[in-house]
Amino acid sequence: MPAILTHDFFGRDAYPEVASAFGFTTLDDLDAFLLGNQGPDPLFYLIADPLAPARDRVGELMHDARPARLLHALHDALDMLSPRERRLGEAYAAGFVCHYLLDRAVHPLVYANEYALCSAGVEGLDMSVGSEVHAEIERDLDEMVLFTKTGKTVERYRPYREVLGATPQTLAVVDKLFFYMALRAYGRTIDVDVATRAVRSFRRVQWLFYSPRLVKARVLGTVERTVGHRRFSLLLAMTHRVRAEKSSPFANHDHREWTNPFTDEPSTESFWDLYEDALGNASDYVRAVLADDFDEAAAEALTANLNFSGRTVNPEAMPEEAAPGATPDAGEQA
Repeated sequence: MPAILTHDFFGRDAYPEVASAFGFTTLDDLDAFLLGNQGPDPLFYLIADPLAPARDRVGELMHDARPARLLHALHDALDMLSPRERRLGEAYAAGFVCHYLLDRAVHPLVYANEYALCSAGVEGLDMSVGSEVHAEIERDLDEMVLFTKTGKTVERYRPYREVLGATPQTLAVVDKLFFYMALRAYGRTIDVDVATRAVRSFRRVQWLFYSPRLVKARVLGTVERTVGHRRFSLLLAMTHRVRAEKSSPFANHDHREWTNPFTDEPSTESFWDLYEDALGNASDYVRAVLADDFDEAAAEALTANLNFSGRTVNPEAMPEEAAPGATPDAGEQA
């Protein structure tokens, strides 16, 4: 969490200040920045690429492990680019930092909602379907953000057209960044075109998921449940609906107390509180990561070893579930 549209709108909100600070002026700069706001998420969609080897599926690894080392590797990867690639790389990196900020800020609220629903004693609703519940929460918040920001639903605002708009030249730059990041942060050698293939897969899946009246989604969801022997359809849970509402039951609009599941700390913050807090920090975090003297110690200080879920992790640990060939948990994907 957040899902594709929320990250894109967060990027659009952050862009004017970031662009002014770093001299991003072209449409390609904007596209690279907005693509960066999707962070590692496109890597999850390599599962839709039958030719993608297991070693390339590093999305969950990036979300879960070594956040400080990952951002430090991103900083250093920029030095691997040619002078003509550098600004696009910096624009993408700035967006990637924004993705990290929003993820770690909002994820605890999402997980609090997920865990509450899965432990509510409803028959058939438990942590074995946590991925589907997590996706439903993200989708609901995404619909709320879309209508709040544009007054439109997916009937008039099609995610597969509006998001992930980067040229092959921009994707080639991101390929280089991802290759270096995976190698430097995790010792993982991935294919040199991983980002390009991942974004293309993400685009295809967004087109496939597009079903505003849910007719296609219900058919595909039935197939998914039957073939996969699943109680619920993850595809249906991720499909945006035509929902013209500026609210969500998961956004905590009335500021009720909830507990961060990773720290046990109480909070009354709403989704929009967390969103605005992250937005207020965006320029400072981008400036820190792009600074010449950004080293691993600075990265640990900046991240406090909080991963994309907002969970404190061992800065050196490599989780077993993120080993090569592991199946991603959709509850960790956004």
